[in-house]
Amino acid sequence: MPLLVLCAINGRTLELTVNGGTRVDKVQEALVQFTGMPVSEQIAMFKGARLDPTKTLGRLFLKPGMPPPPIETLPAISTAVPTAPEVQLVHPLHSAQSETVRALPDLELHFQHHLLEGGTYLNASTQRLQKGKQLLSEQEVQARAADAARANVEAHYTYISNSYAKFMRMYMVQYERNQNILVSFNKKWRSLGDLLPTVKLQDRAEQCSRSHDHFAVKVSELEGLFNALKSDVEGLFLQ
Repeated sequence: MPLLVLCAINGRTLELTVNGGTRVDKVQEALVQFTGMPVSEQIAMFKGARLDPTKTLGRLFLKPGMPPPPIETLPAISTAVPTAPEVQLVHPLHSAQSETVRALPDLELHFQHHLLEGGTYLNASTQRLQKGKQLLSEQEVQARAADAARANVEAHYTYISNSYAKFMRMYMVQYERNQNILVSFNKKWRSLGDLLPTVKLQDRAEQCSRSHDHFAVKVSELEGLFNALKSDVEGLFLQ
């Protein structure tokens, strides 16, 4: 059965002959020779969902029975306009008494030449129209791919943003608690010194303080990464 494949990299539409037992990775291998895109860089999607390369098409949707691509160079459409005939033939009407009648053979030659010329331009225009329809179809494919990618980015960014906000809320609460414990330690360590050696308590307090500061630095780095991601995503959506 035919399978219509829309290639987002160039907007081309390919038709492959498959069956319900054909695996997704076999389709990807077949696309290599048409697109030049390695299987490792391909993302096979159907209705916005990424396909498992190990699954068969029958189990997915069939029923029985890198760097940006280079700018495509469009082929030139030649228009070989025929030249007017130079052969001068003697026509019986040339001997007619009426000047209008004598001009009819020459007018006929001009009409035939204009007909051929018009047919040439019509053929070239038809080819350009067909090419325009093909380019429009490819553009629509790429637009659908861009919409799918945009929706995918938005879904992942929403998940990341919610997870980040939840983490920051929990972190700020825990940070304040740990900070209070470290600040109050200097006031309470003397009473704790009756239970544990003073030097050991101070070492533990210094270790906790260093870990506390180190984790705060990592969280600050995470905040910078998230803000950069946020800026990139917002810039993408504003395009």
